[in-house]
Amino acid sequence: MVDIIVSILTSLGYNKYIYYILRKVKPVAHSMHLIISLLIDYIRQTSKGSGKKNIPPTYYKVQTQSFLSDFSLVGYINFYLVKSLTYLKNDETILEIGCGVGGITLHLAEYLSKEGLYYGIDVNSRYINWCKKNIGRKHPNFHFQKIDVYNSMYNPLINKKITNVNFPYKNNTFDLVFANGVFIHIQPQVVEHYIREIFRTLKKGGRLFLDMALFNNFAELQNYRKKYPRLKYCNFNYYQTHATINKNKPDTLVLYKKDYIISVFKKTGFTMEPRIIPKGTITLKIKYGNKKKVVKKYLDIIICYK
Repeated sequence: MVDIIVSILTSLGYNKYIYYILRKVKPVAHSMHLIISLLIDYIRQTSKGSGKKNIPPTYYKVQTQSFLSDFSLVGYINFYLVKSLTYLKNDETILEIGCGVGGITLHLAEYLSKEGLYYGIDVNSRYINWCKKNIGRKHPNFHFQKIDVYNSMYNPLINKKITNVNFPYKNNTFDLVFANGVFIHIQPQVVEHYIREIFRTLKKGGRLFLDMALFNNFAELQNYRKKYPRLKYCNFNYYQTHATINKNKPDTLVLYKKDYIISVFKKTGFTMEPRIIPKGTITLKIKYGNKKKVVKKYLDIIICYK
């Protein structure tokens, strides 16, 4: 809603009010967002017959989705992308980096057989505890673990120097490692370490699926302002390998140069050059329950084989 108001003021030429809205009104809007989320949860929990099974509390989703979004549908879309693009079999062993509150996991729980194994890691202890209680107890082949890594958005209270951690798994464990909406919130040294850990824990022939915001050169970033309204008033901070939109909280959004990311994969040991599916080029016609939806992916998808 705030973005819409800003766009209207811009078209009318009232640019002097935009700074006030972004600095004063937007924080209030986020607070209202949280309050409304808590009210929705209260109503859902106290109403007879209300509440969907395995749907996390709304206030857990404030950081990742709007309280108006359909949690199950969004999760299904991302699950469908991972499954179809990596040819996922239902008896394989999977690692999800940044499992959150189980948006994709809940659909994997319906898809994987008893022979399949799922492992999910996240920096947020509340998310991990919710997944253990609501998914892990019902599905003994699903396992969740918190990792302590500093992130200015999702885990800001630990030592800032703790940016790298080894995955708590043995070499050659997984058929598939995937991450959805994670690598846009981590810095280059963490990206490089994670990709090394992914390579170590993947089986020979295993696949990696992740999404990132990639660009070819810094001039290209200026076009992003036209394509993506949320970036219209951002001031990009340029570095040799990447760009950010917030100096104080650099993990808010990190965009990477494409040739740098490709070099990281090659340096790590991946023999095949990663397949990169550019943002906006995948359009899906999803049927989920009684809902039909046309979806576009607005992040670049990277698929790589060990």
